[in-house]
Amino acid sequence: MSLLSIAELTQVERSLLVVFCLVGAIGVASVSRGPGRSVTVAALAHVVGGLLSLFAGDLITLLVSWEILAISAFVVIRAFVIRPHSNGATVAAVDDMDRTSRVAFHYLVVQIAAAVLFFVAIVVQYSYQRTVRITALVPAASGWIIAAVAIKTAMIPAHGWLITTYGAVPSFSLVLLAAFSTKVGALTAARLVPEGGYTGLVWLAAAVAAVAPWMAVRQYSMRRLLSYVLIAQVAMVLVGVGLSGGDGPGAARDLALTAARFHTVNHILYKTLLFVVAAMVMERVGHDDLRYMGGLWRSMPLALGAGIVGVGAGIGAPFLNGFTSKELLKHVVESPYIGVLLTVSTVGTALALFRFLDGAFFGRASAPTADRPAGSLWLTVSAPLLALICVLGGLLPTVVSGVSEPRVYSAAAIRSAMILLAAVLLGWIGVRHSLLAAAPGSQWGEKAFTGLGARLYAAVTWGALGVRRADPRTLVGLTVVLVVVVVLALVGVW
Repeated sequence: MSLLSIAELTQVERSLLVVFCLVGAIGVASVSRGPGRSVTVAALAHVVGGLLSLFAGDLITLLVSWEILAISAFVVIRAFVIRPHSNGATVAAVDDMDRTSRVAFHYLVVQIAAAVLFFVAIVVQYSYQRTVRITALVPAASGWIIAAVAIKTAMIPAHGWLITTYGAVPSFSLVLLAAFSTKVGALTAARLVPEGGYTGLVWLAAAVAAVAPWMAVRQYSMRRLLSYVLIAQVAMVLVGVGLSGGDGPGAARDLALTAARFHTVNHILYKTLLFVVAAMVMERVGHDDLRYMGGLWRSMPLALGAGIVGVGAGIGAPFLNGFTSKELLKHVVESPYIGVLLTVSTVGTALALFRFLDGAFFGRASAPTADRPAGSLWLTVSAPLLALICVLGGLLPTVVSGVSEPRVYSAAAIRSAMILLAAVLLGWIGVRHSLLAAAPGSQWGEKAFTGLGARLYAAVTWGALGVRRADPRTLVGLTVVLVVVVVLALVGVW
């Protein structure tokens, strides 16, 4: 097992290190309210797993970071569950152990499946290179890594685990969970780019980036809406990763990889800010259904201000951090077709986040705010802090990325972004009434895509066991067997 030193990290990787530490601290503080010390310990281990992925100097260490993230997240997820109240509200609870166990074990099984695919890629790579040091992937291992990363990053249709899990745990726990798992998957692909690049991954990621935001538009659950937006943004990162191994000059490939990591940094920041705002709203109203919120702009001005910054950064508004990394990604894209898909993604993301902000703070429904606690102090402090960082990241992009591209951060780029966002805003004004009043069960895409993703991993899990519905003890047995197989194989490789 070998680790890199801080001096060996690039400037954007050092920025990622700082962001991991910051968001990790906020996440640990948020979930520390959980039952017992085990949740806090698991949260700390989750942060350690994310940091280990940055410093990993070989494939074995990188795989270990995946497993640490999976097991620690399992502990955190199992400690919390969203239980419906008789009045329609939802709160965090710890007594519905059957449902909690199902959600947690589903998550763990999928993560282990991704790790097994990663392990197969390591074995194939070792058989060709006779080393586990991180180097360019051989072609025979590329397919295994793409499959592992597609699951780890919840690429459609393998995204059912993310929607199911993130829709079942409190929003304040998502501040921690959503910061690491999918990002580490994308960063793993960035560490192992084959000489010819990930051609197939580029097109898959571009398609997912275009589709996922439009699935988010019809969601009325804040957590599900933000989860689909998260999938789209991670897909944009993978587009940059895939382009970093193309046939162009070395400088162009390095710029694509930097753009991917730069967008990872910015995405973690504004996505965490949005989940913090969602957690503040949920603690105030007791649920996350956008159809039954409204008027919160009067009673929650701090959350509204932070939400405006988070939404602006997420849709790529100029002078915010999301704009800088998205423009750098567009700069490295040469294919006009991929460019069109990314533009479609931007429009869909804008509509989805407009719905999030409009529904939560300006909707017509009366939100049940009476007799609700003021909320966590950590969330109240974190919201303006993250918003400030998003603004500074947009004004000082070179400090974070180490890249100075006048053509990217130009007046023409700002003007183009403003025109596009103004057009989307006008479009939102025209359709907001129908979207905010969406009927129950109309979460577009759930049956066609989320259902497919859920059935895929359910078929693998339950079908392999030969049972219709596995209980937690059976899943524990399956997990132990998989872990033992992986450990024995790792010993052989080592």
